[in-house]
Amino acid sequence: MTSAARAPTPFDVLGDSLPCRCPGMGYDPDLGLDLCACIAAEKALRAYRDRRHLPPMTDEQRAWCLSEIERAEGYERACHASETDNELAGTVLCAWLDFARDKGLVR
Repeated sequence: MTSAARAPTPFDVLGDSLPCRCPGMGYDPDLGLDLCACIAAEKALRAYRDRRHLPPMTDEQRAWCLSEIERAEGYERACHASETDNELAGTVLCAWLDFARDKGLVR
């Protein structure tokens, strides 16, 4: 799924410029294709989580992260508001995974 197929996020431009960070994914030179299925926001969040050299998150990006966290059951926005950028990005990724597990989409 591309970023254009869903609502835009404040990470789309940055994420579209980043390489895939998924284990075992990325550009396959034999196929000439990028095998990453991550949306741009996920690429950006993985880069922040892994402490890549990125600019500090904007207020809009941090607010979006807190909204994403809040969507997962058991996560409270206020508990994560003071996290660093890399911690906040990691929390969003964990919240997404927990949400998918709760819905039976992944194990």
